[in-house]
This record gives sequence, structure tokens and C-alpha cells, in this order.
Amino acid sequence: MLELGDAWSAAEGARVEWLTADMRDFRLDQPVDLAICMFDGLDALPTNDDIVRHLRAVARSLSPHGLYVLEYTHPRDCSVQRYGDFRYAGRRDGIEVEVTWAIEPPVVDLVAGTVEVVIELRVNDRGWPLRIIDTAKERFLLPQEIVLLAERSGVLEVAGWYGDFDLGQPLDMSPPSRRMIGVLRKRTPHDG
Repeated sequence: MLELGDAWSAAEGARVEWLTADMRDFRLDQPVDLAICMFDGLDALPTNDDIVRHLRAVARSLSPHGLYVLEYTHPRDCSVQRYGDFRYAGRRDGIEVEVTWAIEPPVVDLVAGTVEVVIELRVNDRGWPLRIIDTAKERFLLPQEIVLLAERSGVLEVAGWYGDFDLGQPLDMSPPSRRMIGVLRKRTPHDG
């Protein structure tokens, strides 16, 4: 994916520095004003300790009062109570790929707030079929959990919640509220 991203950014004339690291323990060479975690990326961290370590790693790489944007699927569309059906497909250079997320009923751990799902990946590489079955454990978080984990980190605080990448759209249950967007801000020693 990094190679693909590099090729696309080069084609667009954008200068992007890609980093491969553990989400829980990384450091950028230079602080940034904004970091973003897209496509439910935080759900790959199954425990509170993992998430707090991640938040501290992000804060280390933010400039004073830098922002961290978390983008999640709206809880109405996917949660421990209602997982939903997700299927993705694409085709490029004669290769077809189809991903089905949750081909079996998910296994829910209510105490941990996690769901374990079975995933199917079907590839047709110019007539050569391949089927891969794998599992994924996902952590579901609601806004108040993120607030508490940010507080526990001691380095980030929640600045706002939005229902889409539109500052005018509140996070609510209305149809225009399509995503759960949390904006966290780096605390400084003078914030109190």
C-alpha cells in the first residue's frame, strides 16, 4: 500500500513522506500540526493500554496545540450490537479482487468492546483464482470512551465531534451525520 500511495502521490505532484511503524510507538523526525487516522484505523488497537500508548506516540509528534483527527464509521452503521455487511470489490490490470468482511456472525466480547470477524478475500489474477480466509479483531469506541482515553493519556484532549468532514455537521443520528469524526488537540503544560 505504501508503494501504491507513493506512486499516486508522485503522479499528483505531491511530496509525501511515508512511515512504516507500530502505531503504539513511533516518532516523527519533525513535529506536525495535523495527524489523521482514517478508515477506522484506531480499531486495530484492542486494549485501552494500546490506545493510550498510541495517543501518546501521536502527541509526541504533534506541534504545540497540534490536532489529531480520528475518522470512524458512524456507530449507527457498525457497532458491537449491529455489525453490518461490508463488501468491497475492484479491478485493475486484469486482476479482480473482492473482499467480504464478516462472512460468519462476528464473535463479540462485550467486556473488551471487541468483535472478531472472519474475512474472505477472493482474487482472480487473469484466470487464476485465489481465496484467502483470515480473521480480524476490531475495537469499537464511542465518543465518551475516546474522551476518557484521551484524558488518561495526559497529553491530548477532545476539541470537538462532527458527523462528517464538515464543521457544520454535528455528530448525531441524522442521515447527514455519516461518519464519527473526533478532533483531539495536544495539551501543553500551560493548559492546566
